[in-house]
Amino acid sequence: MTDIVIISRMESASEILETVCLSLPELSTHEQIKAAIIETFAGQRVYFPHYMRHRKRDQEIAEKFDGRNIMVLCREYRLSCSQIRRIINRMRIFARLGRTCA
Repeated sequence: MTDIVIISRMESASEILETVCLSLPELSTHEQIKAAIIETFAGQRVYFPHYMRHRKRDQEIAEKFDGRNIMVLCREYRLSCSQIRRIINRMRIFARLGRTCA
């Protein structure tokens, strides 16, 4: 049976990304990077939450939010008001827990 690794806690995702990224300076080609990832996660299924893909954007939105500028952020990032609110709420939870997006 295959182990399934679900990355749902931020520190777990960060640990995995850090493990892979620590190898990157010495890796020069895509093939070497791919081989390192395969070696690290061979035989496992790994899921990275979708919000990790936009972590830099989400951090910028949270930093720019002043309590009254949701419409400005909607236009700037081409997102709906509900998406902006969801991002801000998620970033507040991360801040409260002392975590970052990745």
